[in-house]
Parts: sequence; structure tokens; C-alpha cells
Amino acid sequence: MFLGRAQGPNPHAYSPVMTETGPAAIIICVDCGGRAHLVQPGSAESPYGEGDIAVYRCEDCLDRWDLVVTAEDLDPDSDA
Repeated sequence: MFLGRAQGPNPHAYSPVMTETGPAAIIICVDCGGRAHLVQPGSAESPYGEGDIAVYRCEDCLDRWDLVVTAEDLDPDSDA
């Protein structure tokens, strides 16, 4: 019995998903190339600010990434 991921289109071929209130909702995991999801999205009551820590968890290797939010992360017109 195989419990791995289903075969099909490349699951890593995607565009980063941006949020309206903070850093990207999904980034690429540096270790395995998988998708790392933002653990706590920003909200109107508690938006991300420059210098805050954004926590990501990779769906493939389960690594945790703590990244410092920069002004570019908060700019919806940025290509970062």
C-alpha cells in the first residue's frame, strides 16, 4: 500500500499566493522545494507590520520557517 502523494501535474508549479493584509500566504520551502503555508494570516484587527515574524510550515517536509516581514512583503504592488 502506497500512502504517498498522488501522481499528476507538478504540485510545485504555482504562483505565490498573496494576501491583502500581509506577507504571501504560500512560499517555496528552501529545503525541499515544497509549498510552505503561512500559519497565521493577518486580519483587519491584527495586520502584519514591518518587523513582525511570519511563521510558515512546509506541507511536504514539515519544516517551520520564521521570516521577518519587510516593507516589500506588505506592498501589494511589489513583485517580491
